[in-house]
Amino acid sequence: MFFVDVSLYKRYIHVFYVRGKRFFLKYIGFFLFPIFNGENVVSLDSNCILDSVNKELSIDNKNDDCRSILSDEELERFNVLMNCWKNDNGLTLYGRILLKEIYKDTIKTKVKLNKKIIEDKKRIEKVEIKRPLFIIGLPRTGTTYLHNLLSCDPRAKAPPLWQLLSILSYPKYKYVNPNVIKDESNEEEYRELSYSKYFKVKEEEEKKEEEIKKEVTVQEELMKEIDDSLNDWFILEPKLKKLHNMSSYLPDECCHLFEQNFIDRHVSIFGSNMKKYVEFIEEESEDVNKSTKLYEFYKKQLQMICINDKPSSHLILKDATHCLYMDALLEVFPDACIVNTHRNLEKVVGSCCSGFSIIRKFYYYNTNFTILGSRVISFLQLSVKRLLHVRKKNHLYNNEKDVGKKKIFLDVNFNDLINNPIEVIKNIYEYYGYEITDEFIYNM
Repeated sequence: MFFVDVSLYKRYIHVFYVRGKRFFLKYIGFFLFPIFNGENVVSLDSNCILDSVNKELSIDNKNDDCRSILSDEELERFNVLMNCWKNDNGLTLYGRILLKEIYKDTIKTKVKLNKKIIEDKKRIEKVEIKRPLFIIGLPRTGTTYLHNLLSCDPRAKAPPLWQLLSILSYPKYKYVNPNVIKDESNEEEYRELSYSKYFKVKEEEEKKEEEIKKEVTVQEELMKEIDDSLNDWFILEPKLKKLHNMSSYLPDECCHLFEQNFIDRHVSIFGSNMKKYVEFIEEESEDVNKSTKLYEFYKKQLQMICINDKPSSHLILKDATHCLYMDALLEVFPDACIVNTHRNLEKVVGSCCSGFSIIRKFYYYNTNFTILGSRVISFLQLSVKRLLHVRKKNHLYNNEKDVGKKKIFLDVNFNDLINNPIEVIKNIYEYYGYEITDEFIYNM
């Protein structure tokens, strides 16, 4: 008897739809743009996007307008960013549509976040972030590998992608895998209770279990939605998964939190018309007061993530963006423990160019590698310049020079990490005084 795998056919149809949609929009714009200005076809004007969000959120009151909820610095940063995109004539129609949806979603989340922070202010401020471990360094220097290894520590927390993208859905209870066997160790305690109290406690426990089940269902729906979205990106560019494997349950970068403040190191490199935005970011990174505000908001987002899911030891955080704002990071997190990764710069530049050329396919027709390479080098130079400035200014070195002093920085070489990963992790934990358990070693 002949059986038809319906799910396989559905997948083929979905792949055809996703790829066909991009192909159609990409090349229909190729013929439309010479006739109509690209900006007239899909507007990337900041005011147009803000008005669109107001309409979608049914905001009629001027006091609730997006512009009144965002700070002056945030609005200025958003305007600079969108002006760069607006005047980028190389964007495809698909790229313009994609960017407009991305920034509309970002504004919506930002507006809701700002309101939530005000509503839950006391509860959020009670969450302490003690001795967080930051992984910094240039892109493609082994930071993701190190991040994944460190996330194996059961006493620490490396926020997974679904929590970074769904901060507003912070759970009432810690996420519990429904496949894990239920712990019955407290049954003996129940038996020691009086008859009436026993049923009361059991009833409360059962009610809590039901609430947890409902919450797990909501969390898993969020995770599925994120994975489905990622799958579409991987269908369009399969090499993207090899470049940086992403999944809703895997730990991911802080860039998702910075994007709520319109700080995006990726667009600074792959965008063809981002000179003014990069200049704005550089100037802002040198202003400690402005950059400290960025990190105060960043900290609030971390507190929201940990509000009911706090690690027993420390947070593990990772992003190359931190290199630009070390002054602010140390101001907001004075007890931070920082691991700085290093790799041969020729390898870094080559790997970055390869990766960003893949990302550009979502937004542009083609890539000039000479121009892309110069933008990669410029942004890496800016990151190193800002990082070294702070380290030299504060005499932040490591190992021998830190003896008897407060330990803030530890440098890790890419080759050492690849050849002896467990030893590198042990050295990090020993240097900063974190407890390394047998379970952690086993998980790695």
